[in-house]
Amino acid sequence: MPVTENFTLSDLPAGSHSLTVYAYDYAGNAGASQTVFFAIEEPFPTTLFLGSVIAVAAVVGLGLLVHLKKRHPKLEVKG
Repeated sequence: MPVTENFTLSDLPAGSHSLTVYAYDYAGNAGASQTVFFAIEEPFPTTLFLGSVIAVAAVVGLGLLVHLKKRHPKLEVKG
C-alpha cells in the first residue's frame, strides 16, 4: 500500500502485530526500517462487568426489601 503522508493504523484486532516500513525513492533506491513488534490487548469487558454489578445490586436490594418486610410487616412499599 503506497503511502505519501502520515496515517494511523486503526481497527487492528487484539493480538501480536509487527510493522516494517519500506521506502523507495524516484532514483530506484530502496530501504527498510527495523521491524517493530507490538501487541493490542483485549479490551476490558465493560458490558459484562456493569451487567454483573447491576445484577448483584438488584439481588441485594430485593433481599433487603424482603428482610425489611419480614421485620416490619406494616411497612408499605410504594412504586
